Amino acid sequence: MSLSSNFPTIRPTLLLDFANVGRLDPRVTFTRATTATYFDYAGVLQTAASGVARFDYNPSTLAALGLLIEEQRTNLLVSSNDFRTAGEGNPVSGWTEGAVVAEQNVSANVVGPDGVANSASTITWIAPSAGNTRYQGVAKTAGVTVTCSVFLKAGSTQYTSLQNFLSGVANRDGYIVVDWNALTVTAQGGDAANMTGSITAVGGGWYRVTATHVDTQSNTNVRWSIAPTQSNGTTVIAGTVILYGAEIEVGAFVTSYIPTTTTALTRNADVASMTGANFSSWFNASAGSLLTQFSIPAQSAATSIATIGDSTASERIIITTQTSRAGTGLRVVDGGVDQCDINLTASFSAGQSMRTIGAYAANDFAVCQNGGSVGTDTSGTLPTVTALYIGQNGVSAATNSHIQRIAYYPTRLPNATLQALTS
Repeated sequence: MSLSSNFPTIRPTLLLDFANVGRLDPRVTFTRATTATYFDYAGVLQTAASGVARFDYNPSTLAALGLLIEEQRTNLLVSSNDFRTAGEGNPVSGWTEGAVVAEQNVSANVVGPDGVANSASTITWIAPSAGNTRYQGVAKTAGVTVTCSVFLKAGSTQYTSLQNFLSGVANRDGYIVVDWNALTVTAQGGDAANMTGSITAVGGGWYRVTATHVDTQSNTNVRWSIAPTQSNGTTVIAGTVILYGAEIEVGAFVTSYIPTTTTALTRNADVASMTGANFSSWFNASAGSLLTQFSIPAQSAATSIATIGDSTASERIIITTQTSRAGTGLRVVDGGVDQCDINLTASFSAGQSMRTIGAYAANDFAVCQNGGSVGTDTSGTLPTVTALYIGQNGVSAATNSHIQRIAYYPTRLPNATLQALTS
């Protein structure tokens, strides 16, 4: 029997095709109390107004990524894109020179990731010095993991050093060295074991470079430093660095850029749901199958891609992901008691487009990921639910993911059909 013969003859009663349509179905309620950034179809960094959903694109390939759902984050830097010091005209007490031998000028011929000429900056170091960096320090909660990021473009030197220094304890520093020839990053310094880095192309010759530092010493300050360096990363040399949009955020991975000018700013969480008649018109309480397609740019904790629930933790049908993208699954909760919690042990990579479908009926649950083996559970009752929550668990916990498609079939589809729909 061919795979196509297993496709359902019944049509879905709900189809949300975010990646291809690029807009919200009018039945979806969306809120976010702040502005937020995303990359548009041309790969240009844009700002969405408060309450406006973001349909994100890969800025390098221009592929549609879908509806961007993120948790709340704060950029702790008070001046994220004006890298001048107070003496150079920046009115904010933000960036500081590590040694008074550096100068900065706005590059007249450089277009930033936002598509605006002169929005990027070039820092030119005209005399080498061991302390020759430009840095901004901020206070943070003791012991938390922080992720620093900045958009960079190759300057006149092969290497760039990005130092994330947690002050207060001797030799608790680490830094990321960018090799512009190999386009790689390496962690070095006294605390390199607690630091990881990444470099991601964002188009136009720009890269977003990150450094995540696990604070094992409960320090209350963090400093983000930038400099051109030699290959060993220990000595600042004469040269240039082209940069845009720096950030320090509490968390184990980077999220969308949060611009600041005079103070730290918070991007609130994205919240999308379907309630009332917009939910009940397509939902079947006795049996159904929920198909999701999504990708996760970065993840550490387990998350929820889509939840059918009642805004509490007691009544829910959830498509889940496991810690560190170890697989996906289906969890059903009725009366506060787990009826099924099926986890598929098939790991996936950051940014990989995934398809997971969960099916339910009384004493009959199943889940399938990317056409693989179907996990089942033959015992359990069904919850009483009132809404669909997109990219969250129905109570909180945004997924930090791109939701590409959600489809709902008002029947418990056969296992072979679950495999066909996710292949």
